[in-house]
Amino acid sequence: MSKEINKQAKAIFSRYPKLSVLYVNPKGEFFTRKDLAENSLSKDENLTALNRQAVKTEDKEPLSEMSVAKLSEHLETVKELPVAEQLLKDEMEGQNRKTAIAAIEDKIEDLKAGKDES
Repeated sequence: MSKEINKQAKAIFSRYPKLSVLYVNPKGEFFTRKDLAENSLSKDENLTALNRQAVKTEDKEPLSEMSVAKLSEHLETVKELPVAEQLLKDEMEGQNRKTAIAAIEDKIEDLKAGKDES
């Protein structure tokens, strides 16, 4: 995530304390609803989902540079499927660690099954 996107996301999250996820299109436009964000996409473009915790963590240590143990701790805070899916995509395009991918896939399955409603 670019520093400018991160800065803008932090500002949006600070203005909307109940907001847990933001969607950003490739043009750098932000959306609070996935359906509206998807309408902004051209063919073959993808959204990026940003969760509040990931944006706050960015200043300290990027998720892509976290150990698998720290990533697993962070996954406990993820409550929305698009955020988990974005983490999986980022991991597969980045370090591509088997254990990290397995942990994220487990989280995705839990979210799909409704096991993570807390």
